[in-house]
Amino acid sequence: MIKNIRSPLVYYPKTINELLSLYKSMPDSLLYAGGTGILSTRNTKYPELPPNILFLRRIDELSAIRRSEGYLEIGACARLNRILGIGEHVLKPALYAAIKNIATKEVRNIATLGGNICSPYRSKTLMPLLALLDARIELRKQGGSRWLNVRKFIDPDEGFQEGEVLTRVRIPFNNYNHQSFIVTGDRADYRSALTFACFASVQKENIASIKFAAGVGNKGIFRAREFEEALAGRKLPLYGITEDPVFTRLTTALKNQEEEISSFHRRQIEGLFLTFMHSLNDML
Repeated sequence: MIKNIRSPLVYYPKTINELLSLYKSMPDSLLYAGGTGILSTRNTKYPELPPNILFLRRIDELSAIRRSEGYLEIGACARLNRILGIGEHVLKPALYAAIKNIATKEVRNIATLGGNICSPYRSKTLMPLLALLDARIELRKQGGSRWLNVRKFIDPDEGFQEGEVLTRVRIPFNNYNHQSFIVTGDRADYRSALTFACFASVQKENIASIKFAAGVGNKGIFRAREFEEALAGRKLPLYGITEDPVFTRLTTALKNQEEEISSFHRRQIEGLFLTFMHSLNDML
């Protein structure tokens, strides 16, 4: 017999307005769609859940996927495997690889995009890539809504306000002709997992633009914009980059994050970026 475990009350809103109204009246409710992230953080056989659960799967609008001329718009409750079904030619290689990299096919049949974004360990999976893509998210509450760049959403001061629910993600299409997404370390241990994403646009043997992001556990997202700007316009092939003064901008930027990023992960980030640069040379 299981003692001291009270079954929560589960509510099944069918519209976003109904959801927002319920959430305003019960702000401590648990928003539940796939539940893979929620249950994975519970270490007991019978996880303790809050008294009220708002089940999101019956709200069709939250699972909608729309494609426009300039961006892809995905509902927060769209399942990851359904997003993969859009195809790599639309999602582009990095985003397709990033989603396919998440857990197993069986888990992706349940897990949602919004759940991944709202995970307490956001930087471990899609967040660095979404930040790199300049993705925006819609946050709605009763009586208002706002669009927020993913980079700002990561900032605790800019993220969720009371009563807000993540409803949509808008991902602009990009024309970067070389993309990479890599996850290293133990994905089950957020402290050791490193997510690395890098894009480059190469035109006539020149780096027109390049940008990358790395996420380490729940330490946020690392960018080195001055380094990216310094590489723009450089001619390929680019050999001996570790001896190039430009490379010191990356090492310095990483060094400045030594309280947040371990020396092991700093070396990993440098190594992954160098591997990406070698792949650009190999394109020629």
